[in-house]
Amino acid sequence: MARPTKTGLDYFPLDTHMEDKIKLIEAKYGIEGFGLLIKLYQKIYNNGYYIDWQEENILLFSSEVNVSINQINDIINDCLHWKIFNEELYKNYSILTSHGIQTRFIEATKRRKKVEIIKEYNLLKDYEINTNIVFVNINPVNVDINPKNDNNNKQSKVKESKVNNNTSSSKDNLINCHESNSKKSDEEDGEKSKIPQAYFNAFNCMMSPTQLQILESYIEDGLSEEIIILALEQAALNNAKSLNYVQAILNNWVKKKISTVEQANQAIVEHKAKQKNKSSPGKNGNVVSFERKGMTPEEQEEYYKSKGYR
Repeated sequence: MARPTKTGLDYFPLDTHMEDKIKLIEAKYGIEGFGLLIKLYQKIYNNGYYIDWQEENILLFSSEVNVSINQINDIINDCLHWKIFNEELYKNYSILTSHGIQTRFIEATKRRKKVEIIKEYNLLKDYEINTNIVFVNINPVNVDINPKNDNNNKQSKVKESKVNNNTSSSKDNLINCHESNSKKSDEEDGEKSKIPQAYFNAFNCMMSPTQLQILESYIEDGLSEEIIILALEQAALNNAKSLNYVQAILNNWVKKKISTVEQANQAIVEHKAKQKNKSSPGKNGNVVSFERKGMTPEEQEEYYKSKGYR
């Protein structure tokens, strides 16, 4: 079964040297303000490159981080004032995003086949737009992402409906909010990736979020998670413990349009046979030509075993 297309990120970059405007939040509100901003970044990148920021979302976020709504509003207002978030898009569409958030998002998703960006939310320059980006318009049916200056009567009715339903569904919403804090639901993301554990088994060290995104990007090229794990195992067997070596294997398989583990294993056997044909010692130190002998790859493997070669 194909893995569902991702919209958000499992990880996002956090610079060791923060911009002065972020330092202003920490200077004014202390570590609580800084921590709240990081939690907001988590939710934004989990969703993609923006987050809807309306009354019900603020209420849920307040309960999640255990910070009063008034305090959150104060911090958000300063974030808008200091251009941490784009003020114009917030006023028009009630979303939190920024040019920096969007550039980091498209950099992290540049290997995906298609990345949808809502045209009205776009803050990217022309030269920053990757070829895989597809611009879409706001769905006019979705009230949550329509501009605030829509019909006031319709908005008031929607708010009344949401308030009436808020009490009965708040616990469920809070649970869902906590579960999606660092990863999407199982229905959206499928099973948890096995690549980090395979990387650790192969290289005896933990992989970085960037390394995981690089390897998972090959799924967009048609390679399954099992094939990627096989490449890691081959790198370990060849004592070539580097991501560049693994990428070289995967790039070769993509070029050969390999799509199954069986095909990948056959490619490994053929590669080994080719390498052995080039430098295999025969009698009196002569090179043995298996092609002239008409041996199959399996017969070659047996021959080497009988001669004590590996």
